[in-house]
Amino acid sequence: WMRLQAYMSAARSQSHLHENRSLATNLNSVIFHTRMVDQLDEVLDDVSDLGLLHYYPKVLEYAFAVCNNTSQARYVIAVPQTCAMFVDGNARFCVEERTTLGERGVKAVNHYLELISKDVSQLFGQMCDEYVRLNSTLFAYHATHILKEGRPSRGEKSRKHPQAEFIIPGKESERKSREHVSRLDNCFAQINDLCYTLNHVPSIMVWGHTFVPREYLLGPVEEQFVRVLCSLLKYQHEAMDIARPSEVLSGVIGFMTYLRSVENFVNIDMTRVFNVVLLQQTQLLDAHGNPTLCSQYTAWYLESLLRRVANGNICYSPCRKSFISHHQLQFRAEVYSDPQELKALCELLGPYGIRCLGDKCMSQVTGQVQELKKLVLTNKDALHNLRMNYDKPDVCQDMQRRIKGMDEVLQRMVIIGVIINFRKLLMESMLAVLKKRIPFMIGSILDFKDHFPIEQDSLVVDEMATSAGIKCDYDPILKNCLRSLCDNPQEDYVNWCLLMVLVAICLPSLAYRDTTIFRPGFEGHENNAHCVVSAVNYLSAAFFTLTGNSSVGERMNEFLALATSSLLKLGQVENEKELPKNRESVYILLDMLIQESPFLTMDLLESCFPYALLRNAYNWAYKKKPTSRKEKSGGDVGY
Repeated sequence: WMRLQAYMSAARSQSHLHENRSLATNLNSVIFHTRMVDQLDEVLDDVSDLGLLHYYPKVLEYAFAVCNNTSQARYVIAVPQTCAMFVDGNARFCVEERTTLGERGVKAVNHYLELISKDVSQLFGQMCDEYVRLNSTLFAYHATHILKEGRPSRGEKSRKHPQAEFIIPGKESERKSREHVSRLDNCFAQINDLCYTLNHVPSIMVWGHTFVPREYLLGPVEEQFVRVLCSLLKYQHEAMDIARPSEVLSGVIGFMTYLRSVENFVNIDMTRVFNVVLLQQTQLLDAHGNPTLCSQYTAWYLESLLRRVANGNICYSPCRKSFISHHQLQFRAEVYSDPQELKALCELLGPYGIRCLGDKCMSQVTGQVQELKKLVLTNKDALHNLRMNYDKPDVCQDMQRRIKGMDEVLQRMVIIGVIINFRKLLMESMLAVLKKRIPFMIGSILDFKDHFPIEQDSLVVDEMATSAGIKCDYDPILKNCLRSLCDNPQEDYVNWCLLMVLVAICLPSLAYRDTTIFRPGFEGHENNAHCVVSAVNYLSAAFFTLTGNSSVGERMNEFLALATSSLLKLGQVENEKELPKNRESVYILLDMLIQESPFLTMDLLESCFPYALLRNAYNWAYKKKPTSRKEKSGGDVGY
């Protein structure tokens, strides 16, 4: 019958099919009834086949839109399944169309699955914003609204300007009736339906391709997670404004908790999503080349916080383990640098991110050391004479007059000390976080470091310990950064010795500055002069190990002798009016040097500096009333 139809449809046929309608009707009826008896399965396949919808794409698009925007969203997976039947709509007379239909079916299934996953990810974003908002209401500073409401009103002014009503956390869960449906409930219902449709079929086979609908959800969820992180960070480069690490961490934990609940609706591995996204955030750039949490927090802490510390607007407090603002700024430094915030930063960035931040800090230190080396080369002859004749007052006084750039030396040493102390706080916070997360591994690292043979090179062990936040006598990262400045070991050894001499003879000039005031409440100086101690200890340990000379203790003894000799001359001024105002504050630096250095002891200090002067200095500092002098911000020296 098929051949007869083809023959009678030809133009040169003597009898045409359209002229014999009764013949065509009877033969079609005979063939149909024969198939209903002998080929029932093939008839069912032909009747249920939806491959002909390939020729009507608008019908599919309309069906997808209507189904996705109504309560029938859980059945929207039927549209991709229909596209998988395109290849079955091929007629037996035109076999070459099968390839085209198969390729179009693959594209259509991929397109509709992407649309479904994007809708789900958008709903995730809306749910996340709501959960983050609800989580932010639990922050401690929101309790001030409750405290203000409890206080009695004072005067009529407070009544003229009523404040907005503060909603207590948990109030949103109260319902007046079952018919009341919130925006969160609507999103939850839509996500439930769409996750059901993605999880309805395990896979869709199209033209040799296997599509797993639930796997399409991973990519959009990762993008949504990154978008949420950027929204939580609120980083503005021009205004140098950024969210506190604890707030970002709280939002991230809330969003992750919600994503964990998605596993109840669709069978996907959310742990893989967390690992992929959060691990990329510990690098300077993610897989798409966009800035991450690590790069933005690194830029803010280096360019905004530490720059203001170097300019004198912020003071580093060793006892509080943070930076304290003593001038009105756009932000409070202690809010971003206290131990809790730095621990939250370590949990966000992880060891990789903290290592990147530490490397950036050490590169800043390298730039400052390079400028100090230029100053040493400029005053090399005078410094060499001072080193040889430090016990001759006349020669020392004459050589000190030839020294150039003493103020710049101190300012750069303060910058180095500030950066080193900030990195020290990061390492302490990282160690506290790792002890909580991986206590057994930290114990193994400590045991490995303590029992490593002394005669062997411990650089690799020190790097491992430093990455875990464990303090070492020789900072391996600082040594690697300063290695580029060491060309000739013998000449560099002499230059580093002369740098210690230069710093030692510059210390007395701190006593003539009004801002060199020791604050007992901070255990530090207003102008961060105490940061010079950290810079001397870390740089000396790195310098003299790089040059192949292990006599760090001898060089520190030499520095202590030069520093005490220079500071003792402050009390030999004949005219009392010319005495420095803050001589006692500078004396305290010697005690800080001994306490922090692993190479110096109090016995060495007492042999060259009377302990009575040190005791009187502390007595003077703690009895002195705090002043409110406004500090003049110094120039930015190449920071």
